[in-house]
Amino acid sequence: MTGFLKRIILPVAVVGFLTAGVFAKEYKLTVSESDPGKWVFQPGATVPVRDGQKIIRAQSDAGGRVFAVLQIPPGRLRGDVIRFRCEVKAENVSEPPNSWNGVKFMLVYKDKYGIVRYPQAVFRHGGNLNFDFTKVEFVVQVPKDVSLTLNCGIELSTGAVEFRNISIEEIPFKKYWAELFPPPVKLPEDFKCEYSEAVKNMPVCRGFMSSTQYRKGDIDEMAKWGANLVRWQIQRSFAKVDAEMDIDDFNRYIDSKLDEMEQIFADCRRLGIKVILDVHAPPGGLIDGKNMRMFFESKYRDAFIDTWRRIVQRTQKDKDVLYGYDIINEPRQQRKTPDDYLKVQYEVAKAIREIDPETPILIESNNSASPGDFAYLAPLPLKNIIYQAHMYSPLQFTHQGIGGQKVGAVYPSLTGGEKIDKESLRENLNEVRRFQQKYGARILIGEFNAIVGADGEHEWLYDVIDIMEGYKWDWCYHAFREWGAWSPEHIGGWNNGKHWLKRPAEGTLRKELLTAFFKRNHEEPGSVKAVPRDKFVKPKPKVIINTRDIRFPGWKHDFKTSISDNLVRAENNANAKVIGFYSRQFQVTANGKYRVVFEARGTAGLQVAFTGTDRIDLKNAAGVVRIPLNGQKWSDIQMPLPVSKSCNGALSIFAWDQPGRWFEIRNFRVESL
Repeated sequence: MTGFLKRIILPVAVVGFLTAGVFAKEYKLTVSESDPGKWVFQPGATVPVRDGQKIIRAQSDAGGRVFAVLQIPPGRLRGDVIRFRCEVKAENVSEPPNSWNGVKFMLVYKDKYGIVRYPQAVFRHGGNLNFDFTKVEFVVQVPKDVSLTLNCGIELSTGAVEFRNISIEEIPFKKYWAELFPPPVKLPEDFKCEYSEAVKNMPVCRGFMSSTQYRKGDIDEMAKWGANLVRWQIQRSFAKVDAEMDIDDFNRYIDSKLDEMEQIFADCRRLGIKVILDVHAPPGGLIDGKNMRMFFESKYRDAFIDTWRRIVQRTQKDKDVLYGYDIINEPRQQRKTPDDYLKVQYEVAKAIREIDPETPILIESNNSASPGDFAYLAPLPLKNIIYQAHMYSPLQFTHQGIGGQKVGAVYPSLTGGEKIDKESLRENLNEVRRFQQKYGARILIGEFNAIVGADGEHEWLYDVIDIMEGYKWDWCYHAFREWGAWSPEHIGGWNNGKHWLKRPAEGTLRKELLTAFFKRNHEEPGSVKAVPRDKFVKPKPKVIINTRDIRFPGWKHDFKTSISDNLVRAENNANAKVIGFYSRQFQVTANGKYRVVFEARGTAGLQVAFTGTDRIDLKNAAGVVRIPLNGQKWSDIQMPLPVSKSCNGALSIFAWDQPGRWFEIRNFRVESL
């Protein structure tokens, strides 16, 4: 690695960073709790000497949080790959309540969208944890010019942890991945993918990802919509740690699903639909959230290769209906191993070719089939290899409300200083396009979607499909009758922070959009009809009032109020019966649709009402909505405005009889839909 790594060693004998420059050499640091930008030692964190070397020790007798914290100022890291390493020792660390607690070697930062990220080394508990100094590491890409916080310590466990030889390395992106994922075989500079005439002449295919189970009639419905491709997933334990550890049981499960595939093949043959056979979760599952076990433990790798031999032998009579064999769904590997994500796929592909020389094989990029990871994906020297990516970018839009993602991202928009629009989607897919053009590869986007109810969901879907169509990529919408939040047969949204779904009898705009593009499956390639975008563009809501229109009560009141920029605060500093504020008056109509949107936090129990006057007066209120708050944590609130008649009114936001309580509101607006 020497030659292109910039490395800084952080001996704990010295603590803190120089005020200028980037990491390019060893810095001497001094222990200080008062100097900003240096280590801060919480109670229980000390700096003992071991073998003449100062180290960090964090000891917790009560099961709380004990950290040594290092602040890394903005601009000190350049935004390439950053590797954090250290040696850790654990002394009788009790099993924590969650897998992410216990021993902590963790970075904390906000990404460009304002989302807090917590990349960290993973420590496996199973009772009390004891081990001598062991090397650990994690790798992360951080945005440029952000503040970083490195935490070394113990969280929600009793016991003690010691850290030494902490290091941070900056590594140029392409060189790092080239070292971590070397091509499994050396290829000539002018290498081009080889395809049979049948594959070269196969028109663009468009269809669905399947459900996890076969239901009679589902494939017929796909055909009615116009789909001619289905990516059929075989799995019962996707993305789970320590899943499918029993290889014999895994094989029995695969055999049972192959029995089911007999009916699926029969339906697809009858309906003219091609099948991608997708083993969606491999034996051994995940070691942690970022690494599949079979890349590190040979018995699971060998079992996986044998599984694919059995699958291919079993499906030879159904080759006529197969689009291809999808070897590994969303491979994950971030640590170095001789059997990396691509080498294992290559070994499986060679085993398949011993049995079936023609049926296409699908190879996926690393990090969950990430389009960006095509930057270091190497092509394989086998015939009829199709390369696959999944498209869910940007995650803060497509996965809002999932796994803690904040709700409210809009497409298209300017978010976190970055424009999210069709060109940014195209940019996200640039590495896939570059790979296609350089090697003459056939491309499949095996999954793509944005959660039902996202603001701009149809525009996002249209733009992604339009880009894929322009590049002549095959594609599968994720997914058909799998989960309602991905469903093209559902509509949805958020009400008071909760995601709701409904399946309307009259159909959905998603269905209309997909069927419009599926019609191309049945048109002559030279005569495909344009699908107009305007039909799928949702009119943007009109903002009637916002935070600037908030007013405080005009009478003398015994509670504190304040407003600054986009934030309003009310605090019951005495024994006020009510605290809060109201908006200026605005006009609504009986047949109009309105929505109240804001973020709130605090200790008071919040209430919201539409009143007939511009004061906190509930005599004529059109319904009162109660909203529990969660202390310092911001809650995303979206609620319909109850309007029964045309009138002028105001919105009151308040809390009753709660001495010492407070609440804050930001990004407040009332929208006409």
